[in-house]
Amino acid sequence: MELNMLNRLREVSSVGKSLWIISVTAACWSVWLVRNELVFDRKWPTMNSFIFHSKIRALMWVRFWCPSRHVG
Repeated sequence: MELNMLNRLREVSSVGKSLWIISVTAACWSVWLVRNELVFDRKWPTMNSFIFHSKIRALMWVRFWCPSRHVG
């Protein structure tokens, strides 16, 4: 029974680590896209728009990489 609990904790830990990596990667990708808009299209997106798109991007990536988990 204790071994089962340890395995569950490791699974949660690995899921948390994966979610963290996906979130940071989505934020970096969003910064890159906003930079491209500024440089090439001369658009100034709002911070709210940036945060919203970062969250949506992260959610889509989580759903793609973990289709068996119910996220969102």
